[in-house]
Amino acid sequence: MYNATKQPDEIKGKYGDYTYTPLAPVRFTATICDDTETMYRPAIYKISNYQPMDAQSELDLDKIPVQVVSNIGCYRNVARKGQQIKVAGTLEKAQSTRDGSVFYQVVVGTATSEEEYIWPT
Repeated sequence: MYNATKQPDEIKGKYGDYTYTPLAPVRFTATICDDTETMYRPAIYKISNYQPMDAQSELDLDKIPVQVVSNIGCYRNVARKGQQIKVAGTLEKAQSTRDGSVFYQVVVGTATSEEEYIWPT
């Protein structure tokens, strides 16, 4: 297995920039709106059009995730910009340690469930 790596000047964040809090398991479909970070580890899929697949995955608008993140190699580059994906993972709150701003993401590969995935639909 090969892992893509970035040049030091391509790295945007630093360790400790955010604190992460796992919230709940979710299952949903979404559209990929940016796939430029999907070949790296972690693979990051920027998403839009969040659609819950069950009642537990229905979220308040302010908690809708903006991205899906996976450290599992088999979920890198599985879909491209504009494609729909089906996801099962853990909703996570990410809070900046600099200014307190918050965003939400879904992590696939937490080892808290046997059913975590990213699949193109």
